[in-house]
Amino acid sequence: MANYRCQISIIDTTTKKTRKCKNRYKFYILEKKCCTIHANSLYKNFIIKIQRAFKAYKLRKKINYFKLLPTDLWHKILTDNIFYENKKNKKIAEIILNKIDIFIKKYFNNPEQMFYLFGAIEFYSFQQDNNHPIELYVPAYQTHPDANYLINHVLYLFYLLDKYQLIIIEEKKFFDRNYKIAYDYSPSMYFKFLSLREKLLSYRYNIDDIENYKYIECVYKFKTLYD
Repeated sequence: MANYRCQISIIDTTTKKTRKCKNRYKFYILEKKCCTIHANSLYKNFIIKIQRAFKAYKLRKKINYFKLLPTDLWHKILTDNIFYENKKNKKIAEIILNKIDIFIKKYFNNPEQMFYLFGAIEFYSFQQDNNHPIELYVPAYQTHPDANYLINHVLYLFYLLDKYQLIIIEEKKFFDRNYKIAYDYSPSMYFKFLSLREKLLSYRYNIDDIENYKYIECVYKFKTLYD
């Protein structure tokens, strides 16, 4: 079994002594077997630097070729690239907005849907105790079948909005996506996500074990980016 273990030495938290890592190795780097955790922590920065240097080298080669071309070809290439970029950006914005549109219509467009979604985000739901006429708080993972899916889905949509926010704002469609069933909420896509942002941040400590919690920073940045 030892042959399959990571060879990086660590300090054992219990005995406070040095020992070899017990994880199964995944990589062989600099004549050492490394698990995924130690490969990332020890060598990831070096790998990124090498990748950047190689990308810069490839880019310089392309620029050198470009400089040798006649002026009319310069203009054609630049025009084609701008056209392609615009087309690509429109497609990206359309895909993301459609994802959000489907989510809102399915989970966030009438009072029942809103109550259900907010119940998942709060990570608690009410349960009536027959012996005691008092409403008790019960963890949602016990009573809310879609809590994990809904919260992860919402956080991922905030991540997409943050990552591509310049493209989406440029397309000017995010604020114009309206819904007929508005009720107490503003009908626009933007204001619906503003209310979701409020709810997520209010209950952020209840959802920190959710897989996509890493995107909570995107939720924080949402209002600033779109104000």
